[in-house]
Amino acid sequence: MGIVFLITLFLFVLLLGLNFFEWAKSDKQYRFSLVNASVSAFIAQIWNLFIIYATSEKMVLIAYSMFFAAIDWILFFFFEFSRQYCRYEKKLFVLRDLLFVLFAIDSILLFANIFTNCSFDVNFVTMSNVSSKISKKLLYDVHLYLCYSVVVISFSFFLLRIAKSPKMYRIKYILPLLTFLIPIIADAFYVFGNLKNNYSVLAYIFTAYCLAYFSYRYTPDKLLKRTLSLVVGNTEDPIIVYDSDCEAIFKNDAFSTLIEQSESFETNDNKHFRTIISNILQEYASKKMTENLTINQEVSKDGETTYYILKFVTLKNDANQFIGLFLQIHNNTLEEKNIKQQRYVATHDVLTGLYNKETFFKKVEQILSFCQNEKFYMVCYDIDNFKLINEIFTRSVSDSFLQKIGAELSLLQEDSRFFCRLNDDVFALFSRTDSFDKNIFHNVIKRASNQSLSESYPIFAHAGIYEIEDYGMNPSLMCDKALLALKSVKGNFNRKIGIYENTMKARILREQQLIVDFPTSLRQGQFKVYLQPQIQANGMCFGAEALSRWYHHEKGLIMPEEFIPLFENNGLIAKLDLYVWEWAARKLREWKDKGLDTMYIAVNVSPKDFAYIDIYEAFTSLANKYEINPKNLHLEITESTFMMNLTEQISLIEKLREAGFPIEMDDFGSGYSFLNMLKDIDFDVIKVDMGFLTNTKDPNKAQKILQSVINLSQMLEVPMVVEGVEDESKILSLKRMGCQIFQGFYYDHPLEEVEFERKYLVDNR
Repeated sequence: MGIVFLITLFLFVLLLGLNFFEWAKSDKQYRFSLVNASVSAFIAQIWNLFIIYATSEKMVLIAYSMFFAAIDWILFFFFEFSRQYCRYEKKLFVLRDLLFVLFAIDSILLFANIFTNCSFDVNFVTMSNVSSKISKKLLYDVHLYLCYSVVVISFSFFLLRIAKSPKMYRIKYILPLLTFLIPIIADAFYVFGNLKNNYSVLAYIFTAYCLAYFSYRYTPDKLLKRTLSLVVGNTEDPIIVYDSDCEAIFKNDAFSTLIEQSESFETNDNKHFRTIISNILQEYASKKMTENLTINQEVSKDGETTYYILKFVTLKNDANQFIGLFLQIHNNTLEEKNIKQQRYVATHDVLTGLYNKETFFKKVEQILSFCQNEKFYMVCYDIDNFKLINEIFTRSVSDSFLQKIGAELSLLQEDSRFFCRLNDDVFALFSRTDSFDKNIFHNVIKRASNQSLSESYPIFAHAGIYEIEDYGMNPSLMCDKALLALKSVKGNFNRKIGIYENTMKARILREQQLIVDFPTSLRQGQFKVYLQPQIQANGMCFGAEALSRWYHHEKGLIMPEEFIPLFENNGLIAKLDLYVWEWAARKLREWKDKGLDTMYIAVNVSPKDFAYIDIYEAFTSLANKYEINPKNLHLEITESTFMMNLTEQISLIEKLREAGFPIEMDDFGSGYSFLNMLKDIDFDVIKVDMGFLTNTKDPNKAQKILQSVINLSQMLEVPMVVEGVEDESKILSLKRMGCQIFQGFYYDHPLEEVEFERKYLVDNR
């Protein structure tokens, strides 16, 4: 018996020590349950030894009672371990508390059995050959049922987890389940086999160790290896692992596929892809290299470039000795393209693909810093009436138009000639003077407009040129000077290019101030309407042209030659024209009230008015408001009006004529398609400027052409007015040619309304 005792004690201490060795390495939440189960097993084993070596019946009774009570708590803490290990720790609180109460009651009853024998009796046989048996009672059976019920519940936890878990994770629950069978089987043999001594407690201690080992070490290690194997095997990046001699010991499928494909790769340094890897591995194998290494590699296949990042990661032991490495090959093409796209967006205009102004200015500075002895231009271009393009066509059409411009300009760029888009429709060019082509931009927008816009909507651009003198000047200031030159010709159909002059800045500032002052001046009546009579050949006056003058409160009289082109450019002309039209309608009503309803007033209609005003609605409303005869309100329209949306404008003109408004073609012959207009549009009056005769190198040829125009108007039965006549000889010559109506300084200057009425209305009454 002594030898058995010593062996039992040795095994018990060994297993308990192994348990504590496993527990010390863990911070799992179920460690407390295993510790308590082992402590309970230790207590049970002590009382089991008392059972074996007891020398009195009372001592055996006490030992059995305490032994069975300890078994209660072994099973309770194993139940608690099962609940926590199977992830039911946040559930079944009521069941745990109920079992705790039941085991506590059972333990109390077992302790009371020492005094009452309410659960079982002990039959003590002899002193020489100590043995004992127990006589079971009802409460003992309840104890057994409670213990085995807890065992079944604990088993069910593991069976449920096994049924619900993926196949790979079932081992995590199968091993503890099988381990639980060891003490249960041992205890069952003792209870139902009527064995003399109960050594199942040793099985409980062994079970606690196995549970600790499987929970803390074996299962996590196995699952970690399997998980890592799946991660590495299924990752998109090719991975290969090498030992200390750089022999491959593992590679995933992605690596094998990549190596097979690499036969057709062409690297940027003309080396085979696998050769590059092999050369690096030789460095590691010879221990010439032991640190991590990352290299970028470009390879080409079928004209497509792919970017790879090769990461060689070394593996070292605790003594910092090289024991192997692994290679990860990451396809960095998407990231590389994103970086290049971000760089492109940061330096280029997204819509046109040209440089943005920040990058443009930097390149200008770089070139000027190295080319001090060369001459350069800074040129700014502005597309005429681009806002109208957006309004007439869709935004997608205008964007497509700009994209085509950008694509064509990109093809024309060189090292010392490049473009940028400054904003909406404003472009800039930096160019050596000897490679500058003044028609370069116009030709580009002409081709782009033919592709994107209607052919009946010709597009033009103006340019401003600044010849760079101060190479240290900020490029943005150079652009400002080119823009000043551009503004000097914007809206001028005869001049497309402006050259920067030092006086421009003051002129531009004055123009800006006029724009600022316009709303107040219009509201305060600083704009006056003058009337210039139109005289028939017999000397009678039946009408006049309304002309505006600006009496600025500070600058004095400002002539139309200064403010009309300015307002034409920025759209303010529409507000001024509405003001003049209203004045003319009101004046015609005054004359009508005086019985002078044969007198007419001709008002100018700017091409911009068609974009900003409903022309038909405006004139018909004025006629209705003042109750005037539309035939007394003549509308002067220039040829340039019909350069945009010809079909739509013809329809509008016809509506106005049907409403009774006479239409005069102003500046006839100044455009390029007046014969087409005469063919397609019904005009009531044709106006020709005397500049047609005077501003020419060959007056005789001009006079013959004018004679032809007069003859043409007579054949078409359309009256013709010649304006700008200033001397009698011209009048006589024009009368001989058949002209019947004149307007000009020879007869009268533009007159204030009172003076005009005094001179012409009284005489014509």
